[in-house]
Amino acid sequence: MTRQLLIDPQYNPYRQESPITPETKLSQSTTMSSFLGAAGSKSSFEQVPIAEDRMDLARYWVCHSQIIDGVNSSSDFKNYRLAVTEGYYHPNSGVREHYKPGEDPEKRYWREPYRNEDGGIINRTLSGHPVNQRKHEGMYVVTTLFNSRGKVDYAATFDCALYIRDTFFFRELHLDYDITSPDDVQSAQIGIYMPVIGDSKFEGFFEQKVATYYNRSILSSSDLYEITDID
Repeated sequence: MTRQLLIDPQYNPYRQESPITPETKLSQSTTMSSFLGAAGSKSSFEQVPIAEDRMDLARYWVCHSQIIDGVNSSSDFKNYRLAVTEGYYHPNSGVREHYKPGEDPEKRYWREPYRNEDGGIINRTLSGHPVNQRKHEGMYVVTTLFNSRGKVDYAATFDCALYIRDTFFFRELHLDYDITSPDDVQSAQIGIYMPVIGDSKFEGFFEQKVATYYNRSILSSSDLYEITDID
């Protein structure tokens, strides 16, 4: 459905008096740096030097922050913390960096394509675009639910995915299980894909699609399935 998200004026990036920085708050518990320093995709704000690009990221990330903060403030998950584990993706040679001398800067191009061999859920494409491209644009974010000991709780992750599905708005919600890491320890992550949000009105077509993935392959394209630790 097409709808408009209600953004708290305190965190609306379009109402910030100062330029967007890593310290810009997007919710009570997240800042811009929450999406730049993620364990699976550490980046620097210096890799986003153009103010317009920073605002584009803030526009999407404030939408993601509503979900993250909503989970973390819920009494249902008071002993857990939902954290960004794959945020901004910056290719080795980024957009607007390489162009022919004398060429219009608007015609700058990607020298390195978006990699899709990193494994996990970033091995897929979203609407014909590599997931890493959607991460670069701020539309796609991967989160992990940790318990009080900093461990992944599979049952709670499934419950969290259901809570997000039933409470918030998104384009697609992915519950991803993976045991392809070298240590054979199963991981469980929640990928959130926002629709195109073109301006400060925060309007988009929220399709509310859900899917479950297991070891980089789709398990269900229409439902969320619970998979417990294989050990």
